[in-house]
Amino acid sequence: MRKSVESFRIRCYTIHGLEFHSFYNNAFFPADCNRTYYAEVNIKTPLRMTTPFRRPLPYVCSMTFVAAGGDYGDIVQLTFLSFQIGALETDSKNSPACNKGYLQIVEPPAVTSALLSQQTRGFSQLISALKEPTEQLSSLFDTSRGNPQFGRFCGDMIGKSATFYTEGNNVTLRVVIPGKAALHPFSFSVYLTYKYLPKDTVAANVPKPQPTVQQEEQQQQHPAVAKSPVSLSNSNYYYGTRLMNTYCDRVLVNCDRKRCSIRSPNFPGFYLRNITCHFWVRQDHVPHGRHASIVLSQSNEYKISLYTGRSSPLSYPHVSLTEECHSDAIRIFDGPTTNSPLLIEFCGAGTLPEIISSSPEVLVQLYSSPNQVMHNSHAEIDVEVRFTDTADYRAHNGRCEFTIDGSKHRHGLVYSPRHTVPRNTTCIFKLRGASDYDKIWFYFLSYFVEDKHPWSRRETCEVGKLELYEPGGTRKRDTAALLVKIDDSTNDRGLLDRKTEEPSYRFCEKTFPKVCARAADKPDYVPVRPCKVPDESYLSRGPGLIIKHNVYTTPELSTTSSSFTLRYEFVDMRQHGVPVANSPDPCNRRFESRTNRIGTVKSPQNVFLFGRGGSANVSCSYEFLGLPAERVVLTFTDIKLRSTNCEHIYDPIMERHTCRTLKTYGYSSSTTTAVIKVVERTTGNIQSPLACFCDLQSEPRRPLVIESVTNHVRVSFTVTNMSPFDDFNHFGFEAIVQLAQWLASPLRNREVAGSIQGCVSVFAIICNMFARQACGKLAASSFHGDFGAFVNLLQACTLVMTNLWQACCKLKLLSG
Repeated sequence: MRKSVESFRIRCYTIHGLEFHSFYNNAFFPADCNRTYYAEVNIKTPLRMTTPFRRPLPYVCSMTFVAAGGDYGDIVQLTFLSFQIGALETDSKNSPACNKGYLQIVEPPAVTSALLSQQTRGFSQLISALKEPTEQLSSLFDTSRGNPQFGRFCGDMIGKSATFYTEGNNVTLRVVIPGKAALHPFSFSVYLTYKYLPKDTVAANVPKPQPTVQQEEQQQQHPAVAKSPVSLSNSNYYYGTRLMNTYCDRVLVNCDRKRCSIRSPNFPGFYLRNITCHFWVRQDHVPHGRHASIVLSQSNEYKISLYTGRSSPLSYPHVSLTEECHSDAIRIFDGPTTNSPLLIEFCGAGTLPEIISSSPEVLVQLYSSPNQVMHNSHAEIDVEVRFTDTADYRAHNGRCEFTIDGSKHRHGLVYSPRHTVPRNTTCIFKLRGASDYDKIWFYFLSYFVEDKHPWSRRETCEVGKLELYEPGGTRKRDTAALLVKIDDSTNDRGLLDRKTEEPSYRFCEKTFPKVCARAADKPDYVPVRPCKVPDESYLSRGPGLIIKHNVYTTPELSTTSSSFTLRYEFVDMRQHGVPVANSPDPCNRRFESRTNRIGTVKSPQNVFLFGRGGSANVSCSYEFLGLPAERVVLTFTDIKLRSTNCEHIYDPIMERHTCRTLKTYGYSSSTTTAVIKVVERTTGNIQSPLACFCDLQSEPRRPLVIESVTNHVRVSFTVTNMSPFDDFNHFGFEAIVQLAQWLASPLRNREVAGSIQGCVSVFAIICNMFARQACGKLAASSFHGDFGAFVNLLQACTLVMTNLWQACCKLKLLSG
């Protein structure tokens, strides 16, 4: 023994021809090759390797560190403070290779509990730890299967230190220097410390029960007794079940019921070279009507550190994770196999944002290159389960394409998938109207594309891009079709399947769409102040719209680089009948028997004519004109009216539907009024009221039939003072129109059984005219300068006399 180390306290044991050394001094000690080292627990011992060997000859040095259990520890901790062996260079295949020497760390598989039960305590345990298991145990527990051929460390160490923790009770370091290696005098240096630690009595993959109140009180009273040994794993976490005959493959199931985490081997120390670990995460229990997604993340920036493999030392350390990995990498697959879509591949150091799968099963793969520099590479990823709605947009087998049918969903949201999509993915949303008359009204609730070059005005679209196509042609940039006009001639539905080349709109990091952000916080995303076209929203040219969302690959890891949310609504522009010439109102229509004697009339379904679309008032008129020998029969099958100052009255004796205005208190201008009036025109363009409806909020129990005496009827539909949430679902009607001849209609077909259906001859018209003339004379004789009173009296008298004379007409017809 040299003089420089004579003062060291050394214990030597020779067992089965092997020499064991135990050191008890904090100063470094020269490393002896082909030796097995042990020491008492929690004692750190330094060790330095130098170059006392002949250069022309090959050099192989092996050192085995054994934790013998009990007072001698259960696991081994190796901390490399200085490391420089050989050089890491690129071979002919452009792969890293160790030249002029390397270090290989070999760890045998962890001894199972069955093998540990064969060992004894104390010094005899040291002997038992080195003995081979019996033949019977070897057949049951084949610890060699699944053990990889560990790789090599070489070159200069990255970082200040690198620590390794064994999962078993022993590890071997093997240093190899090839013969005639032209080594620089300072090109070989290994300085490390080793220490033996006790292992927690609770297995790392078994959740530790919470202590009781009595146990907590005992720990407070006797802190020295209650002090627990050092634990390298948080026993509150579940790290999965290791698969047989594998080195590091694990399975984690149903992490909604426990706290799960994925750890690299030997965590928190670095993992070894030339290993590939697979971690399967699966969720079996899913509530009905829900979908399970696996969420992987890490908010602690110190728990993930993988060497990127960059050649320039100035590029390291990296402050964040990156997808440019030239060496080790963690890959996350959206499925159970490596053939599943690759969600992300990353390395570096930093926090991991949420990686959300589209399926209830993911595969996490840790790849370690065969040759690498010494680096403190380790990783821990938290695992969660998130249940979402089954109707969410979700990519399937790498395909991100969705079709929205306007006949099934008239409105809703279109948004980028809320799970992570693979890089260079294009999600396509196809919106198809229910008919040729549909147009699509949409406005953005949010839009975000990360700008990598905020100081530049040039738009690169390198992170993400959103494109909107309108089948049938393109429009000029930043213009929207956007006069809300009714055009029955537009028929672009057949163009939806045609090839679309140029987008109507393109948005990137510097070109933003019109965003109506105030709608994001409102129920059903309908704001109090409507998102009007064209200032805050868009209207498609036809019944189709294609939305393409492109997500590109970026060097920096980011899962929220591009996203959008928009609300869509299919607007029915259909109008029955033909438009009235020179009419200021867009919903004034005309029906003639020359075109069709029977048909359906319906109030407009265009949301822009109602409060939710920005119009507080709507007024529509429908004129029905038949031949001179025809009459008009209206059968109302649906009426939806809500009025606060109008009351609907039905007179069963006179068989009349009338409206009565109610007195309102306060601001009458804020009250909503919805009225339907049916008027017939007689000779001399005299209007005679047939019916009036208001304050009807549901479908009638049976259809309401209104018959005219003449061949000209006008129906007016008026709604005033609508709220921003009112639309055609609150106000409207639907009716069947029949322009029938007199002789073709039976006499008994009214809504009251046994009543007589209107006058069926020209004599009825004469009776009505006589009634109006008589009322006019009566009103004129009582006129004393009050014009309003005169008009009211005239209207009341006309209604009464008309009913009386029509009754007389019917009796006259019945009597023959």
